Amino acid sequence: MLDVYVVDRRQYDACYLKRQDQVLPDEELLLLTRLRDERSRILATGDRMALRILLSMNIFASPKRLSIQREAAGKPYLEGAQLHFNISHSENLLAIALSSAPVGVDVEKIDPSREVLEIARTAFSEDEIGWLESMSLMHRARKFTELWSLKEAHLKRLGVGIAGGLTRLKRVRSGQRFILESSDAPANYLSTVYGKYSLALSTTCSQLPRLYRLILTTEREIPAAIQIPLSQPWCDHDIRYDRYAKGAL
Repeated sequence: MLDVYVVDRRQYDACYLKRQDQVLPDEELLLLTRLRDERSRILATGDRMALRILLSMNIFASPKRLSIQREAAGKPYLEGAQLHFNISHSENLLAIALSSAPVGVDVEKIDPSREVLEIARTAFSEDEIGWLESMSLMHRARKFTELWSLKEAHLKRLGVGIAGGLTRLKRVRSGQRFILESSDAPANYLSTVYGKYSLALSTTCSQLPRLYRLILTTEREIPAAIQIPLSQPWCDHDIRYDRYAKGAL
């Protein structure tokens, strides 16, 4: 199982959010009241509601009673269930990945106006910078964002975050082309462009992802969601490992 859900965060209207106490446990509601900025509070509330509703739809449990815990480095997990999940958001888009195996997801908005080479020079390798310098401005913004999101998805799957080092996954020259390289345990790396966003996955699941749009709604005054399947091409990135063979997947 490898399912990815995208949520337009502009759906978080007052009618939906006022039912938050039907979905969120008391401790999460208390944390949300501490957010002073109204926009941040709306987005955080909507994200948490969407996640809990989606998880409850997959394990047939009350969203309010789900026990979502965090590992030492902060990676969330669902206690008592064999379901892996990960979330990411960028501006108006929330992405949630559900899998039968460890998974990391990252979504980043593609912004052609960003000085991506300046950012790359602070966090990317010389190979990666040279790869980006060979491109047009528009293509460079897209490929920079794709690579950044692949790196973040990789670190999120491992549960270490950016502090774990963006260089743990690299794009390196291999003959006439560039491929990914890592010294971490084998995994699959996939990416796609969804509207103005780059969406990336790092997972040990061997299946291709299924993509859905999640529409938030209410049924008999109870918060719910509708899944709409999307037909979306995914790029499966070739990767080599310093210490592992890809055949070990």
